[in-house]
Amino acid sequence: MAQVQQIKIDTSHGTLAVQSIGSGSPPLLCIHGNSFCCKIFKHIFSSDLSKTHQVLTIDLPGHGESSNALDPQRSYNQPAYADAAVQVLQKLGIAEVIIFGWSLGGHIAIEMLPLFDGIKGIMICGTPPVGYGELDKGFTFGDEGWKIAAAARDGLNAEEISGFAHNCADPPYEDWMEECVARTDQVARSLMFNGFARGECLDQRKTVGRSTVPIAVVNGADEPFVNLQFVKDVEYGNLWSGKCIEMEGLLHAPFWAKPKEFQEILERFIKDVS
Repeated sequence: MAQVQQIKIDTSHGTLAVQSIGSGSPPLLCIHGNSFCCKIFKHIFSSDLSKTHQVLTIDLPGHGESSNALDPQRSYNQPAYADAAVQVLQKLGIAEVIIFGWSLGGHIAIEMLPLFDGIKGIMICGTPPVGYGELDKGFTFGDEGWKIAAAARDGLNAEEISGFAHNCADPPYEDWMEECVARTDQVARSLMFNGFARGECLDQRKTVGRSTVPIAVVNGADEPFVNLQFVKDVEYGNLWSGKCIEMEGLLHAPFWAKPKEFQEILERFIKDVS
């Protein structure tokens, strides 16, 4: 198996930790979710994909092994995360890319569409492409809405950190997940979600509706945080396979719970868009 390279890349949003394995083109860029890090993609990194494609992942500013943002107000939002990812691609000399975005990572991938011409395809998972004012339609945070969700708050206590870590990824749980949530810059969640709610990003529903880039939508059928009916009702400009895919019995991170089954879907998508 090829060796994983650990790279640090300076961007205007901070120094980002990047992992890379393999060398085939177009590369696959994996973008993690809120308060997680690149470790969530370990099954993809250890798969046969690296024999045919370069596989990359980044820790977002304020997450994992990356530095905290140089300017939190500027950098802890979806457009800035997208800009940081584009800066990484440019510094690595990558002209074409396929993106797999999980949860927040899927929103970032959508934000990258107008920023990077070489996107061959996007797969999103746990990501409702919401329009302006639709956060509480696309997400299922309960009667009080997104404002009380751990995903949108700073200063989580130890119990909340543990609950967030356990709930975001499907079983099996691993200790690094809680450590990752605890490490995340504590202002990152609220700044990102409040900016999201104020519409300081693309109208993502309209963006995926207008885009000709193939978009694959894959979710766990028992997804706890996303309104799957909302996701299916979105009009996509180029929906891969002609339908949203739901994996039975799985939750917010089906690629973690059933890596072999998910990998088969991901590899078909990569083959089609390559």
